[in-house]
Amino acid sequence: MKLQTSISQGAISKSARVSTNDPAQPHVVIGIKGKVRAPIHVSPRVVRLEGVEGDDIRQIIYIRGEREEPLVVKISLNSIPDKIDLELKKEQNNKYELRLKNKVEKETSYLGKIKLKTNYLDKPEILLHVVGHVRSTISVKPRVLIFNPLSEKHIHRLEKVKRPARSLFVFLEKGNNLTIERVDLQESLFKVDINEIEKGKRFELLIEPILEKLKKGLNTDYLKIFIQTEKPRVVLVPIRITVT
Repeated sequence: MKLQTSISQGAISKSARVSTNDPAQPHVVIGIKGKVRAPIHVSPRVVRLEGVEGDDIRQIIYIRGEREEPLVVKISLNSIPDKIDLELKKEQNNKYELRLKNKVEKETSYLGKIKLKTNYLDKPEILLHVVGHVRSTISVKPRVLIFNPLSEKHIHRLEKVKRPARSLFVFLEKGNNLTIERVDLQESLFKVDINEIEKGKRFELLIEPILEKLKKGLNTDYLKIFIQTEKPRVVLVPIRITVT
């Protein structure tokens, strides 16, 4: 067993479960742990730029040289310059701050890399991974609605009792001016009831299958939700139910 320390810093550990031929102790857990004294301390190790459309999304990466030798750091690569801005600022006591700002205004996700060059021979490069996620101001959950499968015999019994229903939620990440103007179904296989849970912020759509319209096999419909906020939007949600 060995530990990979080239990209580690601070306390690290690793364990393994070993099988033996000893009936009294058929399995043994062994482990190893240690502390890596990195020449350059970086925190956090992964850049996460997450927020909602219109937010000022930023993060600071703190870099510290662990030696008396003065640390020099320079930016050598920003793989996504259209997505993020970088500013490297030198602080006192062998420290730097790498300041990152999201540039994307619309809903999106992205990945990227940042490389920093240093003057330390045993740590000439710092590699940072960037994860960006800008959410829409409007959230719909789930984005695909799937009912549990129904048998044809079960459908005949359900026609006489309460029908199965699933909930779909529409809500604002920020603000309080949400309204649902209407909903449309492409195949009209389901019934939709709209309930406002929190005024201007949160709605529940209760969806029931119209059993007599379902056919054997996979039944798929598409729900269009016409949403009114500062900018009108239409959200499309697939709905699926299988009849066996």
